[in-house]
Amino acid sequence: MLYIIVLLFVSMLAFGLARQSITYPNETWHWLLLRNIFYKPYFMLYGEVYAGEIDTCGDGAWDTHIEKGIAISDLYNGTRFDETCPHGYWVPPLLMTGFLLIANILLMSMLLAIFNNIFEKTDRVSKEIWLFQRYRQVMEYESTPFLPPPLTPLYYLWMIFKCIKTK
Repeated sequence: MLYIIVLLFVSMLAFGLARQSITYPNETWHWLLLRNIFYKPYFMLYGEVYAGEIDTCGDGAWDTHIEKGIAISDLYNGTRFDETCPHGYWVPPLLMTGFLLIANILLMSMLLAIFNNIFEKTDRVSKEIWLFQRYRQVMEYESTPFLPPPLTPLYYLWMIFKCIKTK
């Protein structure tokens, strides 16, 4: 199980590092940067995908096109609409898709491994209990008289006679 957690940590590091370096290319080193590398990928595992930050660069032209009724080709003119967008701004959403797919597969396999381990322990204990109960039932069957209840005193007399005879 530790192996799966290490794989999850490595995939979280790889995605967080790539995402942070592409989204914020001119950021200088500080300890908060290290936190940001793990912070958002960690919460993405729980379902928070930061939808507002997935593709902020491609929406400006489309919004202007809808609001003003201008053709996209007139707005776009072969260049990027928003010059503040870093190069490769379209890569983090693809990386996020791959990361979430891999992370969810790893989490599901870890969950299955835990359930399998619990099942094996329960199965082992249940076999021991079953064998013990089977032994008790066989011993109970062994000690019951073979005659029906009205004739059981005859059976006990026979057992006493047999016991005396052997001594």
